[in-house]
Amino acid sequence: MIRVYRGKVAVRKPQRIPAPGEPGSQIQRIPGPTRVPGPHRVTVEEWIRIVEAMQQITVSAEGIPSKPRTFSMEEDLNDWVQWNLERDLLI
Repeated sequence: MIRVYRGKVAVRKPQRIPAPGEPGSQIQRIPGPTRVPGPHRVTVEEWIRIVEAMQQITVSAEGIPSKPRTFSMEEDLNDWVQWNLERDLLI
């Protein structure tokens, strides 16, 4: 989960690196060429999610981000958040 308190954060689709033992993690023999779907246009919104002040998104294990939603300070307030906000004031 990514929460933004001030400003904006761009969250981009990650480049996935195969884990050890997964296909693509080592040199291996692959089958010959096969037909694959061609490239298609995607919107900037599909590629990048802009998360603004007091919004949050959640990124799934598959790397798929949710749509941004607003959150309140009250629902997020805990000791760590309070400490972090105090640290921000010192900068």
